[in-house]
Amino acid sequence: MEKFHNVNMTMLHFKNGGLIMKYYKVKPEFDNKKIYKEVNKRKEYAGFYIGNELYTEKEAEKLRLNQAFLEPIEVSKKKIYWCFGARFAAE
Repeated sequence: MEKFHNVNMTMLHFKNGGLIMKYYKVKPEFDNKKIYKEVNKRKEYAGFYIGNELYTEKEAEKLRLNQAFLEPIEVSKKKIYWCFGARFAAE
């Protein structure tokens, strides 16, 4: 049985005893693509995309990431790991 919770506009649900969360995964073909943010009507370099990196819905909105570079996935919080400050899914 699944239970759904809406926390900070991010859909969470429990499945088979684990917490499943919605993330946005950077498509591998956009690895090392630059991220620009708009500051005072001009674009400034703000970093770069890392292939297969995961972002929460809130992070993607805050960073104004290009949705064409992302694909939504659902992953258990137990299957997430961090490497050099980037979040990835253990597959």
